[in-house]
Amino acid sequence: MTDWQPIETAPKDEWILTYQAHGQHGGTVFAGGHCYVAKWAYGDQFWYDKTSNILEIENLGNHVVQYHTCVPTHWMPLPLPPKKGEE
Repeated sequence: MTDWQPIETAPKDEWILTYQAHGQHGGTVFAGGHCYVAKWAYGDQFWYDKTSNILEIENLGNHVVQYHTCVPTHWMPLPLPPKKGEE
């Protein structure tokens, strides 16, 4: 695992581990640090956390995904998954 790096250096085409010191996430204001698995949304130009993929809302027959945005300050690559037999 590598050290935390400034968010400005993060890749925007893959899921990464991000850190947000304080602020708002999904409508909840918090103090203290939080980590999220996040990815950059190119069209909308914001970071969103992986739980957004499961927050699906049916709206008048249309399929809508609700994004939980985050404003991370640092990032690091996700670790590799466990090897076979270590699950």
